Amino acid sequence: MKKFKLQFLIWLTALTLISPNICLALTFDQNYIISDFDATEYQAMSLVQIQRFLTTQGSSLAYKSFPDFDGNYKTATEIIYNAAQNNKISPRLLLVMLQKEQSLIEDPNPTNRQYQWATGYGVCDGCDITDPRIVLFGGFGNQVELTARIMRKYFEKSEQYNIQSGHTYNLAETFGSSLIYEITPTNQATANLYIYTPYRHGNELFWKIWTRYFKRTYPDGTLLTSKESPADIYLIQAGVKRKFVTKAALVSRFNPKLILTVPASDLDLFEDGSPLKFPQYSVIESTETSNIYLIVGDTKRQIIDNQVFKLLGFNPEEVVIVAEQDLSYYTTSTPLTTKSSYPLGTILQDRKTKALYYAEAGTKSPILNQELLTLRFKNKKIVQVSSTQLDQLFNGETIKLLDGELVKTKNDPAVYVISNGTKRLVPSADLFGKMGYNNKNIIVVSKALLNLHPDGEPITLTTTN
Repeated sequence: MKKFKLQFLIWLTALTLISPNICLALTFDQNYIISDFDATEYQAMSLVQIQRFLTTQGSSLAYKSFPDFDGNYKTATEIIYNAAQNNKISPRLLLVMLQKEQSLIEDPNPTNRQYQWATGYGVCDGCDITDPRIVLFGGFGNQVELTARIMRKYFEKSEQYNIQSGHTYNLAETFGSSLIYEITPTNQATANLYIYTPYRHGNELFWKIWTRYFKRTYPDGTLLTSKESPADIYLIQAGVKRKFVTKAALVSRFNPKLILTVPASDLDLFEDGSPLKFPQYSVIESTETSNIYLIVGDTKRQIIDNQVFKLLGFNPEEVVIVAEQDLSYYTTSTPLTTKSSYPLGTILQDRKTKALYYAEAGTKSPILNQELLTLRFKNKKIVQVSSTQLDQLFNGETIKLLDGELVKTKNDPAVYVISNGTKRLVPSADLFGKMGYNNKNIIVVSKALLNLHPDGEPITLTTTN
Protein backbone atom coordinates (compact mmCIF):
# COMPACT_ATOMS: atom_id res chain seq x y z
CA MET A 1 0.00 0.00 0.00
CA LYS A 2 2.81 2.45 0.84
CA LYS A 3 4.46 1.67 -2.49
CA PHE A 4 1.24 2.41 -4.31
CA LYS A 5 0.78 5.74 -2.52
CA LEU A 6 4.33 6.74 -3.45
CA GLN A 7 3.74 5.83 -7.09
CA PHE A 8 0.46 7.71 -6.98
CA LEU A 9 2.18 10.90 -5.78
CA ILE A 10 4.91 10.55 -8.41
CA TRP A 11 2.17 10.15 -10.98
CA LEU A 12 0.49 13.31 -9.66
CA THR A 13 3.58 15.45 -10.26
CA ALA A 14 3.86 14.14 -13.80
CA LEU A 15 0.34 15.18 -14.73
CA THR A 16 0.11 18.80 -15.77
CA LEU A 17 -2.75 18.87 -18.25
CA ILE A 18 -6.33 18.33 -17.13
CA SER A 19 -9.34 18.49 -19.42
CA PRO A 20 -12.06 21.12 -18.82
CA ASN A 21 -14.38 20.60 -15.88
CA ILE A 22 -17.60 18.69 -16.22
CA CYS A 23 -20.72 20.83 -16.35
CA LEU A 24 -23.89 19.99 -14.51
CA ALA A 25 -27.14 21.89 -14.99
CA LEU A 26 -27.23 23.36 -11.49
CA THR A 27 -30.03 25.63 -10.33
CA PHE A 28 -29.85 28.04 -7.41
CA ASP A 29 -32.31 27.08 -4.69
CA GLN A 30 -32.97 30.31 -2.81
CA ASN A 31 -34.42 28.37 0.12
CA TYR A 32 -31.46 26.00 0.58
CA ILE A 33 -28.02 27.39 -0.19
CA ILE A 34 -25.65 25.12 1.76
CA SER A 35 -26.19 22.52 4.45
CA ASP A 36 -25.61 23.09 8.16
CA PHE A 37 -22.87 20.47 7.89
CA ASP A 38 -21.13 22.43 5.13
CA ALA A 39 -21.26 25.64 7.15
CA THR A 40 -19.87 24.09 10.34
CA GLU A 41 -17.34 21.58 8.99
CA TYR A 42 -14.45 23.42 10.61
CA GLN A 43 -12.01 20.60 9.84
CA ALA A 44 -12.84 20.65 6.13
CA MET A 45 -9.45 22.17 5.27
CA SER A 46 -6.11 22.01 7.07
CA LEU A 47 -3.70 24.92 7.27
CA VAL A 48 -1.75 23.41 4.38
CA GLN A 49 -4.88 22.92 2.29
CA ILE A 50 -6.00 26.53 2.79
CA GLN A 51 -2.56 27.77 1.73
CA ARG A 52 -2.61 25.47 -1.31
CA PHE A 53 -6.08 26.69 -2.24
CA LEU A 54 -5.03 30.36 -2.09
CA THR A 55 -1.88 29.63 -4.08
CA THR A 56 -3.74 27.63 -6.71
CA GLN A 57 -6.33 30.36 -7.11
CA GLY A 58 -3.59 32.95 -7.55
CA SER A 59 -4.84 34.90 -4.54
CA SER A 60 -2.69 37.70 -3.13
CA LEU A 61 -3.69 36.37 0.29
CA ALA A 62 -1.32 33.44 -0.26
CA TYR A 63 1.56 35.82 0.37
CA LYS A 64 0.04 38.37 2.81
CA SER A 65 0.27 38.83 6.57
CA PHE A 66 -1.95 40.98 8.77
CA PRO A 67 -2.58 41.67 12.46
CA ASP A 68 -5.01 39.06 13.71
CA PHE A 69 -7.89 39.78 16.10
CA ASP A 70 -5.45 39.90 19.03
CA GLY A 71 -3.04 42.20 17.21
CA ASN A 72 -0.41 39.56 16.42
CA TYR A 73 0.90 39.41 12.85
CA LYS A 74 -0.12 36.19 11.15
CA THR A 75 -0.36 35.01 7.58
CA ALA A 76 -3.79 35.29 5.96
CA THR A 77 -3.86 31.49 5.89
CA GLU A 78 -3.31 31.28 9.64
CA ILE A 79 -5.96 33.92 10.32
CA ILE A 80 -8.54 32.04 8.25
CA TYR A 81 -7.64 28.66 9.77
CA ASN A 82 -7.62 29.93 13.37
CA ALA A 83 -10.95 31.74 12.98
CA ALA A 84 -12.50 28.55 11.62
CA GLN A 85 -11.12 26.38 14.43
CA ASN A 86 -11.91 28.84 17.23
CA ASN A 87 -15.54 29.26 16.17
CA LYS A 88 -16.17 25.84 14.60
CA ILE A 89 -17.13 27.39 11.27
CA SER A 90 -15.99 25.96 7.95
CA PRO A 91 -12.91 27.64 6.47
CA ARG A 92 -14.59 27.09 3.11
CA LEU A 93 -17.39 29.42 4.16
CA LEU A 94 -14.84 32.08 5.11
CA LEU A 95 -13.00 31.71 1.80
CA VAL A 96 -16.24 32.12 -0.13
CA MET A 97 -17.12 35.20 1.91
CA LEU A 98 -13.73 36.73 1.07
CA GLN A 99 -14.46 36.32 -2.64
CA LYS A 100 -18.13 37.31 -2.44
CA GLU A 101 -17.55 40.51 -0.48
CA GLN A 102 -14.22 41.83 -1.81
CA SER A 103 -13.03 39.41 -4.57
CA LEU A 104 -9.93 38.67 -2.48
CA ILE A 105 -9.53 35.16 -3.83
CA GLU A 106 -9.45 36.05 -7.51
CA ASP A 107 -8.59 39.77 -7.76
CA PRO A 108 -4.85 39.88 -8.60
CA ASN A 109 -4.41 43.46 -7.31
CA PRO A 110 -6.74 44.23 -4.38
CA THR A 111 -6.81 47.68 -2.82
CA ASN A 112 -6.19 48.41 0.84
CA ARG A 113 -9.92 48.99 1.21
CA GLN A 114 -10.63 45.45 0.01
CA TYR A 115 -8.30 44.02 2.65
CA GLN A 116 -9.69 46.37 5.30
CA TRP A 117 -13.28 45.21 4.77
CA ALA A 118 -12.43 41.70 3.63
CA THR A 119 -15.67 39.90 4.57
CA GLY A 120 -18.01 42.90 4.66
CA TYR A 121 -18.58 42.57 8.39
CA GLY A 122 -20.23 45.72 9.77
CA VAL A 123 -20.53 47.32 6.33
CA CYS A 124 -24.29 47.80 6.18
CA ASP A 125 -26.22 49.50 3.38
CA GLY A 126 -26.04 53.24 3.88
CA CYS A 127 -23.34 52.93 6.58
CA ASP A 128 -20.32 55.22 6.59
CA ILE A 129 -17.16 53.15 7.00
CA THR A 130 -15.44 56.20 8.49
CA ASP A 131 -17.90 56.18 11.38
CA PRO A 132 -15.78 55.49 14.51
CA ARG A 133 -18.25 52.81 15.58
CA ILE A 134 -17.68 50.94 12.31
CA VAL A 135 -13.95 51.60 11.94
CA LEU A 136 -13.43 49.28 14.93
CA PHE A 137 -14.48 46.34 12.73
CA GLY A 138 -11.90 47.09 10.02
CA GLY A 139 -8.76 45.11 9.32
CA PHE A 140 -8.34 41.71 7.68
CA GLY A 141 -7.84 39.86 10.96
CA ASN A 142 -10.86 41.50 12.59
CA GLN A 143 -13.09 40.89 9.58
CA VAL A 144 -12.37 37.17 9.31
CA GLU A 145 -12.63 36.52 13.05
CA LEU A 146 -15.83 38.56 13.49
CA THR A 147 -17.51 36.87 10.53
CA ALA A 148 -16.69 33.43 11.96
CA ARG A 149 -17.96 34.53 15.39
CA ILE A 150 -21.23 35.93 14.11
CA MET A 151 -21.89 32.84 11.98
CA ARG A 152 -21.42 30.69 15.08
CA LYS A 153 -23.71 33.01 17.08
CA TYR A 154 -26.41 32.74 14.40
CA PHE A 155 -26.38 28.97 14.99
CA GLU A 156 -26.38 29.09 18.76
CA LYS A 157 -28.80 31.99 19.30
CA SER A 158 -30.91 31.92 16.16
CA GLU A 159 -34.01 33.10 18.04
CA GLN A 160 -32.40 36.52 18.50
CA TYR A 161 -32.32 37.30 14.78
CA ASN A 162 -34.95 38.55 12.36
CA ILE A 163 -34.55 35.75 9.79
CA GLN A 164 -35.11 32.17 10.95
CA SER A 165 -35.36 28.81 9.22
CA GLY A 166 -38.88 27.64 8.44
CA HIS A 167 -40.31 31.17 8.21
CA THR A 168 -41.16 33.06 5.01
CA TYR A 169 -39.77 36.52 4.21
CA ASN A 170 -40.11 38.99 1.36
CA LEU A 171 -36.56 39.94 0.41
CA ALA A 172 -35.36 42.23 -2.36
CA GLU A 173 -33.08 41.16 -5.20
CA THR A 174 -30.54 43.84 -4.19
CA PHE A 175 -30.45 46.92 -1.98
CA GLY A 176 -33.11 49.33 -3.20
CA SER A 177 -34.50 46.88 -5.80
CA SER A 178 -38.24 46.71 -6.40
CA LEU A 179 -37.90 43.04 -7.36
CA ILE A 180 -39.11 41.07 -4.31
CA TYR A 181 -38.78 37.33 -3.65
CA GLU A 182 -40.68 35.18 -1.18
CA ILE A 183 -37.96 33.19 0.55
CA THR A 184 -38.33 30.44 3.15
CA PRO A 185 -34.94 29.24 4.48
CA THR A 186 -35.24 25.50 5.06
CA ASN A 187 -32.17 25.14 7.27
CA GLN A 188 -30.18 27.29 9.68
CA ALA A 189 -27.11 27.76 7.46
CA THR A 190 -29.30 29.28 4.75
CA ALA A 191 -31.03 31.52 7.28
CA ASN A 192 -27.59 32.62 8.53
CA LEU A 193 -26.53 33.72 5.07
CA TYR A 194 -29.68 35.81 4.67
CA ILE A 195 -29.17 37.41 8.08
CA TYR A 196 -25.67 38.38 6.98
CA THR A 197 -26.77 39.51 3.48
CA PRO A 198 -30.55 40.08 3.37
CA TYR A 199 -30.80 40.05 -0.44
CA ARG A 200 -31.33 37.26 -2.91
CA HIS A 201 -28.62 38.33 -5.35
CA GLY A 202 -25.84 38.34 -2.76
CA ASN A 203 -26.72 34.85 -1.65
CA GLU A 204 -26.97 33.54 -5.18
CA LEU A 205 -23.47 34.92 -5.69
CA PHE A 206 -22.32 33.09 -2.54
CA TRP A 207 -23.82 29.85 -3.89
CA LYS A 208 -22.17 30.24 -7.29
CA ILE A 209 -18.76 30.79 -5.72
CA TRP A 210 -19.24 27.89 -3.28
CA THR A 211 -20.28 25.60 -6.10
CA ARG A 212 -17.34 26.63 -8.26
CA TYR A 213 -14.80 26.12 -5.48
CA PHE A 214 -16.03 23.24 -3.40
CA LYS A 215 -18.80 21.14 -4.94
CA ARG A 216 -17.70 17.65 -5.97
CA THR A 217 -19.12 16.00 -9.06
CA TYR A 218 -19.42 12.26 -9.55
CA PRO A 219 -19.36 10.26 -12.79
CA ASP A 220 -22.24 8.10 -13.93
CA GLY A 221 -22.17 4.72 -12.23
CA THR A 222 -21.10 6.12 -8.85
CA LEU A 223 -22.89 4.85 -5.74
CA LEU A 224 -23.43 7.53 -3.09
CA THR A 225 -24.79 7.83 0.41
CA SER A 226 -24.70 10.79 2.78
CA LYS A 227 -23.16 11.26 6.20
CA GLU A 228 -26.54 12.49 7.39
CA SER A 229 -28.65 9.56 6.02
CA PRO A 230 -26.34 6.54 5.55
CA ALA A 231 -29.26 4.17 4.97
CA ASP A 232 -30.21 5.97 1.74
CA ILE A 233 -28.12 4.76 -1.22
CA TYR A 234 -28.20 6.35 -4.68
CA LEU A 235 -26.92 5.55 -8.15
CA ILE A 236 -25.69 8.52 -10.18
CA GLN A 237 -26.91 7.98 -13.71
CA ALA A 238 -27.46 10.40 -16.59
CA GLY A 239 -26.93 13.35 -14.27
CA VAL A 240 -29.62 12.38 -11.73
CA LYS A 241 -29.58 10.39 -8.50
CA ARG A 242 -31.65 7.20 -8.35
CA LYS A 243 -32.49 5.86 -4.92
CA PHE A 244 -32.33 2.16 -4.11
CA VAL A 245 -35.62 1.34 -2.43
CA THR A 246 -34.41 -2.09 -1.32
CA LYS A 247 -31.04 -3.55 -0.47
CA ALA A 248 -31.72 -6.43 -2.86
CA ALA A 249 -32.03 -3.97 -5.76
CA LEU A 250 -28.54 -2.72 -4.89
CA VAL A 251 -26.65 -5.96 -4.35
CA SER A 252 -28.17 -7.75 -7.36
CA ARG A 253 -26.65 -5.22 -9.76
CA PHE A 254 -23.83 -3.36 -8.02
CA ASN A 255 -20.93 -3.79 -5.62
CA PRO A 256 -21.84 -2.20 -2.25
CA LYS A 257 -18.13 -1.82 -1.44
CA LEU A 258 -18.02 1.00 -3.99
CA ILE A 259 -20.48 3.22 -2.09
CA LEU A 260 -19.00 6.66 -1.35
CA THR A 261 -20.09 8.62 1.72
CA VAL A 262 -20.48 12.34 1.01
CA PRO A 263 -22.19 15.38 2.56
CA ALA A 264 -25.91 15.61 1.82
CA SER A 265 -25.23 18.88 0.02
CA ASP A 266 -23.27 16.96 -2.63
CA LEU A 267 -26.27 14.75 -3.25
CA ASP A 268 -28.42 17.88 -3.51
CA LEU A 269 -26.54 18.74 -6.69
CA PHE A 270 -28.45 16.01 -8.47
CA GLU A 271 -32.14 15.96 -9.26
CA ASP A 272 -34.11 12.89 -8.23
CA GLY A 273 -34.43 10.22 -10.89
CA SER A 274 -36.60 7.13 -10.98
CA PRO A 275 -36.10 4.80 -7.97
CA LEU A 276 -34.45 1.39 -8.17
CA LYS A 277 -36.87 -0.90 -6.43
CA PHE A 278 -36.63 -4.44 -7.76
CA PRO A 279 -33.66 -6.83 -7.83
CA GLN A 280 -32.30 -8.00 -11.15
CA TYR A 281 -34.45 -10.79 -12.68
CA SER A 282 -37.39 -10.17 -10.36
CA VAL A 283 -40.72 -11.54 -11.52
CA ILE A 284 -43.38 -8.85 -11.09
CA GLU A 285 -47.15 -8.88 -11.55
CA SER A 286 -49.17 -5.71 -12.06
CA THR A 287 -52.24 -5.33 -9.84
CA GLU A 288 -54.05 -3.36 -12.56
CA THR A 289 -53.38 -5.49 -15.65
CA SER A 290 -52.33 -8.85 -14.11
CA ASN A 291 -49.45 -8.87 -16.62
CA ILE A 292 -46.32 -10.61 -15.39
CA TYR A 293 -42.89 -9.17 -16.19
CA LEU A 294 -39.24 -10.07 -15.80
CA ILE A 295 -37.10 -7.16 -14.63
CA VAL A 296 -33.82 -6.97 -16.59
CA GLY A 297 -31.75 -3.91 -15.72
CA ASP A 298 -33.98 -0.89 -16.31
CA THR A 299 -36.39 -2.77 -18.54
CA LYS A 300 -39.47 -4.93 -18.02
CA ARG A 301 -40.17 -7.87 -20.32
CA GLN A 302 -43.64 -9.35 -20.31
CA ILE A 303 -43.93 -13.11 -19.82
CA ILE A 304 -46.77 -13.70 -22.24
CA ASP A 305 -48.33 -16.86 -20.81
CA ASN A 306 -48.06 -19.71 -18.27
CA GLN A 307 -46.23 -21.92 -20.74
CA VAL A 308 -43.39 -19.44 -21.01
CA PHE A 309 -43.46 -18.90 -17.24
CA LYS A 310 -42.96 -22.62 -16.62
CA LEU A 311 -40.42 -22.97 -19.44
CA LEU A 312 -38.28 -20.31 -17.83
CA GLY A 313 -38.32 -22.27 -14.58
CA PHE A 314 -40.06 -19.71 -12.39
CA ASN A 315 -42.09 -20.57 -9.32
CA PRO A 316 -45.46 -18.83 -8.66
CA GLU A 317 -44.20 -18.03 -5.16
CA GLU A 318 -41.48 -15.87 -6.69
CA VAL A 319 -43.98 -13.46 -8.22
CA VAL A 320 -44.18 -10.07 -6.50
CA ILE A 321 -47.49 -8.19 -6.79
CA VAL A 322 -46.97 -4.46 -7.36
CA ALA A 323 -48.91 -1.39 -8.43
CA GLU A 324 -48.71 -0.40 -12.08
CA GLN A 325 -47.10 2.88 -10.96
CA ASP A 326 -44.06 0.94 -9.68
CA LEU A 327 -43.60 -0.56 -13.13
CA SER A 328 -43.85 2.80 -14.88
CA TYR A 329 -40.20 3.48 -14.01
CA TYR A 330 -39.09 0.61 -16.28
CA THR A 331 -38.84 0.71 -20.05
CA THR A 332 -40.87 -1.92 -21.88
CA SER A 333 -38.67 -4.34 -23.82
CA THR A 334 -39.53 -7.26 -26.11
CA PRO A 335 -41.87 -9.85 -24.56
CA LEU A 336 -40.59 -13.27 -23.53
CA THR A 337 -41.92 -16.12 -25.62
CA THR A 338 -41.14 -19.80 -25.97
CA LYS A 339 -38.52 -18.76 -28.57
CA SER A 340 -36.75 -16.25 -26.31
CA SER A 341 -33.13 -17.16 -25.77
CA TYR A 342 -31.32 -16.92 -22.45
CA PRO A 343 -33.62 -14.48 -20.62
CA LEU A 344 -31.59 -14.74 -17.39
CA GLY A 345 -28.19 -14.35 -19.02
CA THR A 346 -25.73 -17.13 -19.89
CA ILE A 347 -22.05 -17.38 -20.84
CA LEU A 348 -21.73 -19.11 -24.21
CA GLN A 349 -18.61 -20.42 -25.90
CA ASP A 350 -18.25 -21.30 -29.53
CA ARG A 351 -17.16 -24.95 -29.59
CA LYS A 352 -14.99 -24.38 -32.64
CA THR A 353 -13.42 -20.92 -32.18
CA LYS A 354 -13.58 -20.85 -28.33
CA ALA A 355 -14.90 -17.28 -28.55
CA LEU A 356 -16.89 -16.22 -25.49
CA TYR A 357 -20.18 -14.32 -25.37
CA TYR A 358 -22.64 -13.12 -22.79
CA ALA A 359 -26.08 -14.05 -24.10
CA GLU A 360 -29.21 -12.40 -22.76
CA ALA A 361 -32.65 -11.82 -24.21
CA GLY A 362 -31.73 -13.03 -27.70
CA THR A 363 -28.54 -10.96 -27.96
CA LYS A 364 -24.92 -12.08 -27.76
CA SER A 365 -22.24 -9.67 -26.54
CA PRO A 366 -18.59 -10.57 -27.11
CA ILE A 367 -16.35 -11.14 -24.07
CA LEU A 368 -12.97 -10.22 -25.51
CA ASN A 369 -11.02 -10.59 -22.29
CA GLN A 370 -11.28 -13.61 -19.99
CA GLU A 371 -10.59 -11.47 -16.91
CA LEU A 372 -14.21 -10.39 -17.21
CA LEU A 373 -15.36 -13.91 -16.40
CA THR A 374 -14.08 -13.39 -12.87
CA LEU A 375 -14.79 -9.70 -12.54
CA ARG A 376 -18.35 -9.76 -13.86
CA PHE A 377 -19.56 -13.36 -14.21
CA LYS A 378 -17.88 -15.21 -11.38
CA ASN A 379 -20.73 -17.63 -10.65
CA LYS A 380 -21.96 -18.26 -14.17
CA LYS A 381 -21.19 -21.53 -15.95
CA ILE A 382 -19.90 -21.59 -19.51
CA VAL A 383 -22.22 -23.35 -21.98
CA GLN A 384 -20.68 -24.80 -25.14
CA VAL A 385 -22.71 -24.09 -28.30
CA SER A 386 -22.28 -24.32 -32.03
CA SER A 387 -21.58 -21.43 -34.37
CA THR A 388 -25.02 -22.06 -35.88
CA GLN A 389 -26.69 -21.49 -32.52
CA LEU A 390 -24.70 -18.29 -32.00
CA ASP A 391 -25.67 -17.04 -35.45
CA GLN A 392 -29.31 -17.09 -34.38
CA LEU A 393 -28.65 -14.37 -31.78
CA PHE A 394 -28.45 -10.63 -32.44
CA ASN A 395 -25.05 -8.96 -32.03
CA GLY A 396 -24.67 -6.79 -28.93
CA GLU A 397 -22.01 -4.42 -27.63
CA THR A 398 -18.71 -5.71 -26.29
CA ILE A 399 -18.81 -6.53 -22.58
CA LYS A 400 -16.81 -4.11 -20.43
CA LEU A 401 -16.19 -3.48 -16.75
CA LEU A 402 -19.10 -2.26 -14.66
CA ASP A 403 -19.56 1.46 -14.21
CA GLY A 404 -18.12 2.76 -10.94
CA GLU A 405 -15.18 0.34 -10.81
CA LEU A 406 -11.73 1.73 -9.91
CA VAL A 407 -9.03 0.18 -12.09
CA LYS A 408 -5.31 0.38 -12.85
CA THR A 409 -2.71 -1.73 -14.59
CA LYS A 410 0.14 -3.50 -12.83
CA ASN A 411 3.06 -1.28 -13.81
CA ASP A 412 1.28 2.06 -14.12
CA PRO A 413 0.11 3.97 -11.02
CA ALA A 414 -2.60 5.86 -12.95
CA VAL A 415 -6.09 5.05 -11.59
CA TYR A 416 -9.30 5.26 -13.62
CA VAL A 417 -13.02 5.23 -12.88
CA ILE A 418 -15.20 3.32 -15.34
CA SER A 419 -18.19 5.43 -16.39
CA ASN A 420 -20.57 4.76 -19.28
CA GLY A 421 -18.09 2.25 -20.64
CA THR A 422 -15.20 4.76 -20.74
CA LYS A 423 -12.16 5.01 -18.49
CA ARG A 424 -11.83 8.37 -16.74
CA LEU A 425 -8.51 9.27 -15.16
CA VAL A 426 -8.38 10.38 -11.51
CA PRO A 427 -5.59 12.92 -12.02
CA SER A 428 -4.19 13.24 -8.49
CA ALA A 429 -3.88 11.46 -5.16
CA ASP A 430 -5.43 14.48 -3.45
CA LEU A 431 -8.52 14.31 -5.66
CA PHE A 432 -8.74 10.54 -5.17
CA GLY A 433 -9.10 11.12 -1.43
CA LYS A 434 -11.45 14.09 -1.70
CA MET A 435 -13.84 12.14 -3.89
CA GLY A 436 -14.05 9.49 -1.18
CA TYR A 437 -12.45 6.68 -3.18
CA ASN A 438 -10.73 3.85 -1.32
CA ASN A 439 -7.44 2.21 -2.35
CA LYS A 440 -8.85 -1.15 -1.28
CA ASN A 441 -11.38 -1.02 -4.10
CA ILE A 442 -8.84 -0.60 -6.91
CA ILE A 443 -8.80 -3.55 -9.30
CA VAL A 444 -5.55 -4.35 -11.11
CA VAL A 445 -6.31 -5.36 -14.70
CA SER A 446 -4.35 -6.04 -17.85
CA LYS A 447 -3.64 -3.30 -20.37
CA ALA A 448 -5.69 -5.27 -22.87
CA LEU A 449 -8.77 -5.11 -20.65
CA LEU A 450 -8.26 -1.46 -19.75
CA ASN A 451 -7.88 -0.54 -23.40
CA LEU A 452 -11.30 -1.98 -24.20
CA HIS A 453 -12.57 1.22 -22.61
CA PRO A 454 -12.06 4.43 -24.60
CA ASP A 455 -10.72 7.47 -22.78
CA GLY A 456 -13.30 9.72 -21.16
CA GLU A 457 -12.69 13.14 -19.63
CA PRO A 458 -10.56 13.09 -16.46
CA ILE A 459 -12.43 13.31 -13.16
CA THR A 460 -12.55 16.83 -11.71
CA LEU A 461 -13.48 18.06 -8.24
CA THR A 462 -15.83 20.91 -9.06
CA THR A 463 -18.42 22.00 -11.55
CA THR A 464 -18.35 25.07 -13.73
CA ASN A 465 -21.26 27.36 -14.48
